[in-house]
Amino acid sequence: IGVIPLVCGWWLDLCSLSMFDATLKDREASLVAAPWTLMFIHWLVGMVYVYYFASFILLLREVLRPGVLWFLKNLNDPDFSPV
Repeated sequence: IGVIPLVCGWWLDLCSLSMFDATLKDREASLVAAPWTLMFIHWLVGMVYVYYFASFILLLREVLRPGVLWFLKNLNDPDFSPV
């Protein structure tokens, strides 16, 4: 719930800088002005990204034949143990 969504949020932000006509200096100024707010926004964007990515994988598991996504753990498997 902590680091991976935050990293995904920052990565999406860095990849979309040109789309919003922003620079790293703009992001640095935002970070200095409101660090907790910026971290929360990036965490929230990362959580949404992770949620949609997981939903997409579950959808692919329903559509594709069994065994195609063998390299990804099946979260619906009753024997699945994340630890």
